Amino acid sequence: GYTVQPAYAYGSCSETPPGAVVDVTLSIDMQGTSDLYTDGAVWVLMDAGWSEYYELTDADGDSIYAVTIEKEAGTTLPYRFSYQTGADPNADYVEETVPGGCDNGDGFREMMIPDADTNLPTTMYANCMGDTLVTFRVDLNGVSDLYTDGAVWVLFDDWTEWYDMVDEDGDGVYIFTLDTTWGATLNYRFAYQTGADPDNDYAEETIPGECDNGGGNRQVILEGGYTLLPAFAYGSCSETPVVMIDITYSVDMTGESASDVMVVNKTLWIWTALTEGADNIWNGVQTIPADATYAYTFVNGGQDN
Repeated sequence: GYTVQPAYAYGSCSETPPGAVVDVTLSIDMQGTSDLYTDGAVWVLMDAGWSEYYELTDADGDSIYAVTIEKEAGTTLPYRFSYQTGADPNADYVEETVPGGCDNGDGFREMMIPDADTNLPTTMYANCMGDTLVTFRVDLNGVSDLYTDGAVWVLFDDWTEWYDMVDEDGDGVYIFTLDTTWGATLNYRFAYQTGADPDNDYAEETIPGECDNGGGNRQVILEGGYTLLPAFAYGSCSETPVVMIDITYSVDMTGESASDVMVVNKTLWIWTALTEGADNIWNGVQTIPADATYAYTFVNGGQDN
């Protein structure tokens, strides 16, 4: 057959002449930062003294800033990112702390310039290439038995990992942001503290069928960049809080030796102590989601009746 040999650069094994200049596009996802000044600058710098730096731009308003620079093929490029935090760009700025997984030992990222134009994958600010952030949110406004100042958790794979969530603005929506990897599949659900002992007094979410991954969890598969999940209502696939109603139970214990009388919602596995009233009638209230069918039983002194 017919063979076409590469057009070698004279005196080289490469098709790119030694010292050739190529285009390198660097980009950074700023969605995980909260203090970028309005219309503030984002930079990439190549040395600690800022003797070489470039300003990045966000052409389409998606919080991903990019710049294309010319560099000599075959050379090493150290770089890190910085951004403006106040009105004075010469004084109000922060520089990226590069994580150990992609730190070249001098506090910079680093790449070898290839023999052709290249676009580096977009990375999150202060994260290694391939990392991503995901923010979990749960709306507990429909919950009535959250213990005062009690903990709220997002848990993964049946408590293999779990993290405390916080409600910083007191709106009943609890938040946690996880630093993980692109392409990760996360199985998760929420739980909250119902009494003084967080190790024993807590409720776990029951996931409705339409958003159950088949194992009793929610699921998210992460892509690159920053993922902000909906503020799901606890126990719901929707951002609309589940309607909760009070159910009052009464049982006549006449003729029984009554002690530690309780009602057990067997569907949700909620145990509620009853209080003795007039004429040996014991009463108690459970707050549970509306529009569902529940099995329940009364317990006297530990004996299921």
